[in-house]
Amino acid sequence: MKRTALTLLIGLLAGTAAHFGWHTWRGGASPGNLQEQLEWMKTRLALDAEQYRQFRAAHENLAPHLAELAREIRTMKAQLAQFEQQRVTNEEIDFLQFAQFLQQQENVDREAVASIRELIARSTAAMTPEQRKQYLAMLQPVLEVTVPPPYD
Repeated sequence: MKRTALTLLIGLLAGTAAHFGWHTWRGGASPGNLQEQLEWMKTRLALDAEQYRQFRAAHENLAPHLAELAREIRTMKAQLAQFEQQRVTNEEIDFLQFAQFLQQQENVDREAVASIRELIARSTAAMTPEQRKQYLAMLQPVLEVTVPPPYD
């Protein structure tokens, strides 16, 4: 379960990078520039001024939190490498510390998935059904790989 969650988060980051890379290659916005990405989406989805304002606000409000989660994931990936190095070098692991790490990892995984769902919900709130369908279709390849269905 823990490995699955880590794999999902790594997949999320890779999928997001691939998603924006593909759109850049196809003439979209550059992946590192949120403003360009939002403008590209505005054009692609034909958002009116009010829809775009809400769409931009959702992304700008959640971007710092998502960036912090990405930093936490990178830190945890480094910690996991340290655990593995310790296992290989000393042939031992502090299982209590590792269990705490796995619990923290699961919490970050759940928070990341919830944040992505919140971003999508806020982003689509003011869209027409056709715009929402088009937006979700653009995200679908990434979501299939990275975001599991809601927890029951």
